[in-house]
Amino acid sequence: GKLKAYLKHLEKHLKETMEDKTDQLNEIEALKGCTKDLLGHISEEFEALHQILHKKEQDIKLMVEKMKAENMEEMEDSFTSLLGEASTRTETIDKVKAALEGTDHVAFLKGLKELMERVKKDHQGETEDDEEAEEEEEDETEGKSDNDGSGDEQCEASGWEDESNEDHEDEDEGDEDYEPDETAHDGDDRVVHVDLALENFGESLDFETWKEMLEGIKPRQV
Repeated sequence: GKLKAYLKHLEKHLKETMEDKTDQLNEIEALKGCTKDLLGHISEEFEALHQILHKKEQDIKLMVEKMKAENMEEMEDSFTSLLGEASTRTETIDKVKAALEGTDHVAFLKGLKELMERVKKDHQGETEDDEEAEEEEEDETEGKSDNDGSGDEQCEASGWEDESNEDHEDEDEGDEDYEPDETAHDGDDRVVHVDLALENFGESLDFETWKEMLEGIKPRQV
């Protein structure tokens, strides 16, 4: 009788254990499903965060590229302008050297006005009245004529008359008082430098703070 009583009690506990076993298997499957869903949700949300960060990265890079392009356009325009100016000045210098080295003083005088106008236009300094410069240029012109033997004889041989010389001098009046300003140089104002906003842009990218902020993110305690 006692054994029968224990058997009934044991069978009851076995039934409860089997039910608990079944429930535990169900909970295990539920855990697997819950974890799988949760991991998928975490992946999706972090992917969204990655996309946001990636978009921010692209936006910031595009901003830098735009600033670079604008700055580069200004620099290239300045470089093209300076290149053209250098070419023009080189050509003017060659013409001046050729004129100074030439032996045909009649041709020199005929082209002097045009050459002086080109020199004045090419030079950045202001034209100033200077009697000393005028006298020096006159002395240099006379000296070249004397060194050649006789400038007057060449003028007569070429059919030039004194009157035409006077007309030429009248046309060139005001040219000989030109004195270039040797100190004038505005190159620093014309050179386009790297945009300060672009140079200092890196300071606005506080990556360390952003990293600390991201690393400090923790799930709320439930």
